[in-house]
Amino acid sequence: MPSALPIAGLPPPYLEEADQVQLRSRIIEAQSKAREQIFRSILLLDIAAQHARQIAKRTDDPALNKNLGAQVTIVEHLIQIARDMALKL
Repeated sequence: MPSALPIAGLPPPYLEEADQVQLRSRIIEAQSKAREQIFRSILLLDIAAQHARQIAKRTDDPALNKNLGAQVTIVEHLIQIARDMALKL
């Protein structure tokens, strides 16, 4: 009796062609939703970094301002890396 469980993420070999087309469609839809959520998350992180930079500029302590500004710069750099990686999805 053939196993009903997929091996290494592959569908069982007895799936009908229509089932395989539907499965591919569901996978593509899930990938599209995941990409959309990734880009939305990156956007929210970018907005949060902008707010953090604005808060850092409002501090009266120049040393604290410089330290916070440097940390926000690092975060912005990491967000850009995430954005570049997301474009390759």
